[in-house]
Amino acid sequence: MVDLSSVRARGLEFREAVRRLHGNETGAEEGMNKLLIFAMVALPLLALLIFFGNEILTFATDMWDKVFGAGAVGSGS
Repeated sequence: MVDLSSVRARGLEFREAVRRLHGNETGAEEGMNKLLIFAMVALPLLALLIFFGNEILTFATDMWDKVFGAGAVGSGS
């Protein structure tokens, strides 16, 4: 048989914990601010990569070939 007083006590403890958790919003805004700042940085960079991806790849390939030589990549050495 289940002791109803212990079940009620656990229920009250759970309710109190949920009430305290729900009432505590001190850190909620800080996390949202960090997420918004990250999005403000990451989304424009992503847009630049989407729009100028081919030009960036061509530039990087040309610079690589200029610095290390065009034949060094496929020589198998």
